[in-house]
Amino acid sequence: MVTFHKIISGLILSAVLTSCQFSSDANKALLDTGSRKEIVFTIANNNQMMEEMMNEILSSNNAKMMMQKNEKMLNMMLEDHASTVKIMKGNPALMHNIMSDMMEVFNSDTSAMISMCKTMMQNKPMMDMMQKMKTGDQGMPHKM
Repeated sequence: MVTFHKIISGLILSAVLTSCQFSSDANKALLDTGSRKEIVFTIANNNQMMEEMMNEILSSNNAKMMMQKNEKMLNMMLEDHASTVKIMKGNPALMHNIMSDMMEVFNSDTSAMISMCKTMMQNKPMMDMMQKMKTGDQGMPHKM
C-alpha cells in the first residue's frame, strides 16, 4: 500500500512539473516557424479556438493598437460592415478608442471632418439624436 502511494505521488508530482513547463514549451513551439504556422492555421480553422483568440486580442491594449494602425485590417473591417458593428457593440472600449482616434484625425484634417459631418447630416436618426442632445431631451436612448 505504501509503495502504491509512492507511485501515485510520483505520478502526480511528474504531472505537476510537466504542466509547469508548458509555457516554456509553448514559447519554444511558437519560436519555430513551422510550428507557429501550424498553430495559427489550427486556431483559424476552429470556431471555438478562434473565438477564444479574438477575445484575447480584443482584451489586449497592444493588440488593439496594432489593429488600429494596420491599414489592411482596417480596410477589411470597413468592407465587412455587419461584423464590424457587431464587434464594436460587443466591445464598447474598442469602439470608444476607435472614435477617439477618429476625433484626433478630424482635429488635424478638416476635409475628413467635413466629410464626416456631411455623412452625419444626411442621416436622419443621427440628426434627430443630436437635436435631442442639444435640447437636453432626457427621453433619448443611451445605447452603445
